[in-house]
Amino acid sequence: MSFELPPLSTDPAPTAPQGGEGPSASEPGESPSAPEPGKLTPVAARSVFKSWPLAAQTAVGCGSGCAVLALMQLFLVWGALAVTAHIRPPDGLEIDAVHPKVVKAGVKFPLTLEVRNRGGESFTVQNVIGRASLLEKLTLSNPRPTPKEEANLAGQASWSYVEKVPVGGTWKLQFDAKASEPGDISERMDVQVNLAPNPVRIRLKVE
Repeated sequence: MSFELPPLSTDPAPTAPQGGEGPSASEPGESPSAPEPGKLTPVAARSVFKSWPLAAQTAVGCGSGCAVLALMQLFLVWGALAVTAHIRPPDGLEIDAVHPKVVKAGVKFPLTLEVRNRGGESFTVQNVIGRASLLEKLTLSNPRPTPKEEANLAGQASWSYVEKVPVGGTWKLQFDAKASEPGDISERMDVQVNLAPNPVRIRLKVE
């Protein structure tokens, strides 16, 4: 008795998906897979981000660098407040503003700050500050002596010095001042001595 074997097929055998993977998402007729629970798609994330307040968007976009700068600024403010709260003007400090009592609007006149030391130790003048409320009514220019630095911020002006005033001595700072319009002026400037701010009143009548 003889047996005949069936002919061998030359067609490649179909292969099963590896690791249980299904068809590719790029195949026709296939829909994209749904996002995993608890995760946002990029489109949804952008939509949520745009709904945040501008300050929050800026903070996130800026990153850790802005956070560090904000903390540094906060610490500097706290430090300045803590230091100023424990600083007192030196003994024997006297400050006067010397100027005409009556001036004309639009006409320059001399305004001089006189800092006198009537105490027992020398002290140092650091800064002179013109408040915004004063500078709205009075223009101060050409300070003499010339300051080491001059700055203007939010309508307030400051002139920086490092002037040591000995016992019994007097330091003077003169400006060319000009009032903008008629009326009464009663405003303040500040003179910083040994880091302590000391107000000085400017009172005059403008015709």
